[in-house]
Amino acid sequence: MVDNGDGNGLVHVGFDYSYANPANNVIQYRNQPEVFTTEAGASNVPVGVPSTVPPFVNTGPISAQDYHLFDAELAYAIGSFYAQSEVLYSIVRQRNGEVDTFSGAYAHFGYFLTGESRSYNRKGGVFGRVKPLDPFNRDGGCGAWEVAGRWSYIDLNDKSIQGGRMTDLTFGINWYLNQFTKFQFNYIHSFLHSSPAVYGPVVNNSNADIFAVRAQVDF
Repeated sequence: MVDNGDGNGLVHVGFDYSYANPANNVIQYRNQPEVFTTEAGASNVPVGVPSTVPPFVNTGPISAQDYHLFDAELAYAIGSFYAQSEVLYSIVRQRNGEVDTFSGAYAHFGYFLTGESRSYNRKGGVFGRVKPLDPFNRDGGCGAWEVAGRWSYIDLNDKSIQGGRMTDLTFGINWYLNQFTKFQFNYIHSFLHSSPAVYGPVVNNSNADIFAVRAQVDF
């Protein structure tokens, strides 16, 4: 990690490896597009109205002996621009002896139109909280405005496991009123790639467009 501080340049490189032997000998990978929502008290949701975003790709339960998970990440920031990316690779050994590999990756960038720089939390090895130069208040502060983009990909197809492949493209606008409050808007275009034997129904090439808004207060 190289951190010159005060927005003068940051490079972060990280690696991770983990091994697990599931206690119940079952592992499952699944994912939805770059959006998450849930309903409090889901039992009261009217019939036919989904309480969560359903997974678009799903391996189903895999009878697994063990698995290895490899992870590599890279981040860069200078001035008002920052970017980060990550690659994950999983090796799953089924109880019948078959070995499957699954992978995923993303790349994300952001730029502050109002001149802020992304802070860095050295202890946690992650980007820190955004602190607007001119917080929104009754005296007329505008807060911090950010434009952001993201690409992500996941491949859950290998040998007898055909969980599907998905690519997401996301564009976002974020408004940070102060370091504890923000509003977000995202447009997500998701590509679900065809698979001959996806867990559940066979899937053909298809697209989905998602608009998402979020208000957050975080202390």
